[in-house]
Amino acid sequence: MESIENRYGFRKPEVLIENLQQRINNIETQILQKMNNIIEKYHQQNLLLSERFKHVSPIRQISSYQDDLTIISKNLRQNYKQVLLSMVTQLEAISGRVVSLNPHKVLKRGYSIVYDETHSIITKSNEVEENSPITIQLSSGKLGAEIKDIEYE
Repeated sequence: MESIENRYGFRKPEVLIENLQQRINNIETQILQKMNNIIEKYHQQNLLLSERFKHVSPIRQISSYQDDLTIISKNLRQNYKQVLLSMVTQLEAISGRVVSLNPHKVLKRGYSIVYDETHSIITKSNEVEENSPITIQLSSGKLGAEIKDIEYE
């Protein structure tokens, strides 16, 4: 005859407790193994870092920093020279344009500046009237004149 426990799936409390205890023991073993693995991993990393730092003395670090500083300083000087040369080139180009636009240089090329009686520069024919006095500035000297005829454009 089949027991009630087997027939309906009931188990004795002692069996249930024993099964739970076994599962707890298995979980505890797994946790301990994982913790040991983690501790070993960090221990190995610690050993590697300790080895690395043994070889790096403060004097060696200072020397390395000085070497880095020398390289940076050299690069900075080279970059400064390049920037300075670029700025000199730009300044020379601007200076050339300023010199070529100097009013005295323009006048020497055959141009003139025309003023009205209030010393305002005349740029258009509609700014003056017939018989108005004007002054013509040349590269060497001035001419006085009077408007006789106006052509409008």
